[in-house]
Amino acid sequence: MHSKHFISLSWMSTCSLAIVQLVFVPLAIVPFTAIHGTVHAAPPAGAAEAIVLQRDGAMFALVAIEWLAPVSAADSQLAAADAGGMLALALTERENSLCAATLALVASQSNACPVAWIGAYHTPQATGRLDWRDRNAQALAFSAFLASEPTNSSRIPLVAVLDPTDGSWRSSTVGPEAGARCQHALLLFPMPIDDCDNDGVPDGLALATGLVADCNSDGLPDTCAPLGDLNGDGSVSAPDLAILLTNFGSNVPSSDLDCDGIVNAVDLAILLSNWS
Repeated sequence: MHSKHFISLSWMSTCSLAIVQLVFVPLAIVPFTAIHGTVHAAPPAGAAEAIVLQRDGAMFALVAIEWLAPVSAADSQLAAADAGGMLALALTERENSLCAATLALVASQSNACPVAWIGAYHTPQATGRLDWRDRNAQALAFSAFLASEPTNSSRIPLVAVLDPTDGSWRSSTVGPEAGARCQHALLLFPMPIDDCDNDGVPDGLALATGLVADCNSDGLPDTCAPLGDLNGDGSVSAPDLAILLTNFGSNVPSSDLDCDGIVNAVDLAILLSNWS
């Protein structure tokens, strides 16, 4: 299960990435260009923290996520896009601080490389100069790169990472051949979001990354409805008992309330314990 808050920070050693600087305030969002119509297998995650951001009258969910293993910036973006979001990008120092604080909430809970992917990219130019832009190829309105960045060649594609310990940004190589991987990402989702358990993390992202379970395969986190509501009417009653007894001895997922592969007395006990 993932932990949830409404805020985050951290740094890196084994990741070849960039750092970022933050401040508590609304974060700017950069529209994403996802491959619509295609859903990708999301990387498994171990934890996530979320806060609500307000910018120009609009509300967004800022999610700091920790993958179970290092993940590329591209795969982090795909996971966000499939859930209706994008890699986050701060447009002001205050927003950047908020990003760092949110990231710190999740990164501080593990020994994983604490820096996180953010939505700033460099595409090599004929001039050989750095040219950082957002996902829409627009010049950055704000950046917090260390003075020494990039440590990588400006003649190859780069992506930025944020260090929650000081809010600084660093550069990282992008291509899989470079082995650029990080175990955290900052994601941004326009609100409203589907969030039945009110933890700030979109249900689609939580389910796709394994942060929450969906034992009964109803497309909702199991924490959102009482186990045993098999017909989805909001209560556990006689019709639900009839469904479970019909499936008794089978492996029908919707009636296998403890997810052990069979509908048995344990599932019956769970249903009865939640009787409305």
